[in-house]
Amino acid sequence: AFLFGLLAVELPEVVLSARCDDWFRTHVEKHVCDEGRRAVEAHRQKGEVLAVVTGASEYATRPLGRLLGIPHLLTSELEVGSDGRFTGRFVDPLCYAEGKITKAEKLAKELGFSLDDATFYSDSYTDLPLLERVAVPVCVNPDPRLRRVAAKRGWRVESW
Repeated sequence: AFLFGLLAVELPEVVLSARCDDWFRTHVEKHVCDEGRRAVEAHRQKGEVLAVVTGASEYATRPLGRLLGIPHLLTSELEVGSDGRFTGRFVDPLCYAEGKITKAEKLAKELGFSLDDATFYSDSYTDLPLLERVAVPVCVNPDPRLRRVAAKRGWRVESW
């Protein structure tokens, strides 16, 4: 958010979108692992709703969604003015901690499913609220605090 505030204020939305597409293609795509691709495909084959739920912006997330065929992106939204330029503000709620639950519950209501039946993958302790809310919490390459919680609660831990 700090970097956004310094560099992206008044940047046209289309410019940031193009830069993020280039960044993803150049630096990120090669790190999308086969295990993650297989996990997404397994959920797709079951007919489940696929969504990326992240604190990142839609601009940083959209290329991953396209690559993996994930149609729903729940992200932290950056405010865009009527002139198509960023204002430097976020749209509430941020997709962080409890905000992830708010956004995920909204999507669930719109699409007719329940988080009580959902699976959520995370690597971060900050995602604990949503991990606690879903039926199947999965910790992938978890940070140390999340690894400890997962061990205590018997949650699935995977290394990709």
